[in-house]
Amino acid sequence: MSRSSTTRSATRSATRCSSKRRDGCNTWAARTTRSRRFGGDEFVLLVQGLANAGDLTAFADRIVTGLRVPYSVGTEEVVATVSVGVALTSESDSVPTDLLREADMAMYRAKDRGRNRHEVYGATLQVRAIERLGTERVLRRALADDRLVVEYQPIVDLATGLTVQAEALLRIDDAEHGQLVPEHFLAVAAETGLLPVMDDWVRASAMRDLLRWRDASRSAGVQRMCVNLTARELASPDFTSRLVGGLQAAGLEGGDLSIEVTEHVLMQTSHSAVSSLGELRALGIHVGLDDFGTGFSALSYLKDFPLDFLKIDRSFVERIDIDERSSSIVAAIIGLAHALGLSVVAEGVETAQQLARLRHFSCDLAQGFLFAPSISSCDFMRLLAAEEATPQAC
Repeated sequence: MSRSSTTRSATRSATRCSSKRRDGCNTWAARTTRSRRFGGDEFVLLVQGLANAGDLTAFADRIVTGLRVPYSVGTEEVVATVSVGVALTSESDSVPTDLLREADMAMYRAKDRGRNRHEVYGATLQVRAIERLGTERVLRRALADDRLVVEYQPIVDLATGLTVQAEALLRIDDAEHGQLVPEHFLAVAAETGLLPVMDDWVRASAMRDLLRWRDASRSAGVQRMCVNLTARELASPDFTSRLVGGLQAAGLEGGDLSIEVTEHVLMQTSHSAVSSLGELRALGIHVGLDDFGTGFSALSYLKDFPLDFLKIDRSFVERIDIDERSSSIVAAIIGLAHALGLSVVAEGVETAQQLARLRHFSCDLAQGFLFAPSISSCDFMRLLAAEEATPQAC
C-alpha cells in the first residue's frame, strides 16, 4: 500500500473510531470526550472530569487497543495502529497551546519507542525539551558567530602507507560547552531545519581545504574528500544540483569527492533518492556504505544500491587480533566486497596487530587512531608534509 493510501486509511480509521465514540459506542468516552481532527492523520481528544491520571492512561490504552481491530475500507482489510501522546493538567488556567505542544512531544516519544503505544508527558520529556532548546540555541549561536569547525581524519592506503583520502567531520567550538561532536547536536539540527545549511558549509570548507593541501603538496596528495550524507539531504530534490554547484565553485570534479551513507539512511530512502545516488556516481562521485555489518540487511544493500566502497564498522575491527570469529567476518567482508568490485575501508584501527591482520586480508584502506585522530586543516597539512619529508608553513 502506498504512503498516501496508508495515510488515507489511517485517517478513515481514526475518524471511524471517533465517530463510534461520539455515537455512544463507549458511554464513558462519549460523556467525557471531545475529538477533533488536527490535520493530516492527527487527531486531538479533550478528556475531562477524570478522577486521576491512571484513568487517562487507561483510556489511551483503549484507543491503542481498539484501533488494532481489522476493518474494511472498500475491498481492503486494514489494520491501523496509533501513537498516542498524553498531556494532563488539573489547573483551570492552563494554556491550551502548551498542552497541545506537550501532547505532541509525548506522541513523538511514542513513535521513537516503537509506535503503537502511548506516552505521557512528564518530567523526563520536560528535561529533554529544555535540553533540546538549549542545543538549538548553541547551534544558532555557532552559525551566527562562525563557531563551526571541520576536522579531518586521514584515510591511509595500506599498500603504500600514505594518506590518500580524508574524512571531513563537523565540530562546534562552543564557548560555554567546549567542542561538541555531531552526536550532541545532529538530531536537533535536523529537527530545526539547520542541518542543510551546516552540511553545505562543511562541504564548502572541505573542498577549499582539499585544494589548499594539493597546492602545498609536491605529490598527488589527497585524492578524495569524504563527507557524510543524511537521509534528509538525499531526499532533497535540489541536493544533487547543490552538490554539483559546490564542486564547480571550488574548481573540483566529481572524482574528488566521496559520499558516505549509513544503512539507516538507505532504509529511509525512496526510489528517487536511490536514483540520486546513481546520478552522483555518473558524475564520478564515489558512493560508499558506512558502518557496514551493524544492520540487518547490509548484504541486500550491496546488491541493490549503487556503491563503490564500504567501510567495515569499528566493532569488528577492534577484535580482529583477539577474536577469531571477528577476524573471519572481516576477512569474509573484504573478500565479498572485492568480488563485487568494491574497495574496503576499515574503521577504528588502533593497534599494529589490527593493521597487520587487515593487510593480510588485502584490505584497501584504513583509518583510526593508529594513524591519527580527527585533526585541524593545518595539522592535516603538516601530516601530509611529514609524509613527503617537506615541512610546510600553515
